[in-house]
Amino acid sequence: MKEVKHMKKTYLEFKPTTPFPDPPSRIERVLQQYVHEGESYSIMPTRVDINGSIYYCVGIIRGKLEAYRAASGYLMVRDDGRDVFVPTREESVKPFYMHRESDSILATLYSIGYRWSQRSMWVCKSLLFILDHAKRLSKGTFPPEVELAYQRFRSIATVILERQQNIIKSVDEAQELFAKFTTEHVIDEELYKMIWACFMRTMNSVYDQHEIQISTLDDRKQFLRYLFRQLRPWRIRLIGVYLILCWNHIDLMPSGSNMSDHKDVEEFLSQDDPKLKNMKSLDKLLRNPVI
Repeated sequence: MKEVKHMKKTYLEFKPTTPFPDPPSRIERVLQQYVHEGESYSIMPTRVDINGSIYYCVGIIRGKLEAYRAASGYLMVRDDGRDVFVPTREESVKPFYMHRESDSILATLYSIGYRWSQRSMWVCKSLLFILDHAKRLSKGTFPPEVELAYQRFRSIATVILERQQNIIKSVDEAQELFAKFTTEHVIDEELYKMIWACFMRTMNSVYDQHEIQISTLDDRKQFLRYLFRQLRPWRIRLIGVYLILCWNHIDLMPSGSNMSDHKDVEEFLSQDDPKLKNMKSLDKLLRNPVI
């Protein structure tokens, strides 16, 4: 998969495996009463398949049709081959969510997810080395409470490295799912579940990486206080280790924005049936009739 670099951002090129197919012309016949004067529409080529029923998502736009212009409304159209009609809102919600969420999740994994997967793990690897060196300089033993703080400090690197492998695997899987998604241009329930599972695995891994940094704050402080008390002018190597660990400690401190994002992710993961944040606003734009 081609990597693209633009304005200091790295992401995977969101390019379909096969060209988008032209939607059947019969879909347009049922749109007239739902598209208002001064609006245009775009029939999205990727269709949703639920138990053999095919649904097309139509984006309705104010003014002329232009690329990347936000939709002012959506309409789900059901195509049974011979019969094409606009189903009720109740029937339309599920295929609408399947369509929009699949697209949003894959786009997120191709951009933000890919950048997460490319982060350097050098700091974590060096942290393990420095902490082990600190223990060797302390003759391999710490008081029990300091040993616990040491192990907690060390767990930051092990957890981040382990979860990073999960993120890398998830982004690799997302590329396989996207290839499947854009070969036949059909989203069925099995593919939808696989896309969500890939996304949730990524989000849980990122959450764990941040949580271990936040939850070990007091342990890091305790361990650094202990090392500080062991410093002597002639213990040059221990002084060097202490200064490097202080730098690591500061680097692991979450910013205000990181804490806010962490709480948002925690709230998202705690839901029994998670939904993407933007779907609530998109849901209001669905024009299928309520009966």
